[in-house]
Amino acid sequence: DVAAELLQDFLREHPDHEEARYLLLLSELHPAYDAGKAALESGLIHQAYNHFLEVTRRDAQFKDALAFFIHYGSTS
Repeated sequence: DVAAELLQDFLREHPDHEEARYLLLLSELHPAYDAGKAALESGLIHQAYNHFLEVTRRDAQFKDALAFFIHYGSTS
């Protein structure tokens, strides 16, 4: 993804830039979160759980991933 590549280039020159580091994290978390939502909508609870686990391991505050993880983790 172009945005992630640009952020990585920027971070090579400015490794302490926290906002850029967080934007890079967001660009990495969105695909897993979206995959979790899609799996949930398709009734694939175990698959959704795994995607939300991936997200919450890196950022427990990301959107509502933790709530999905807790709710569907208790039902699987």
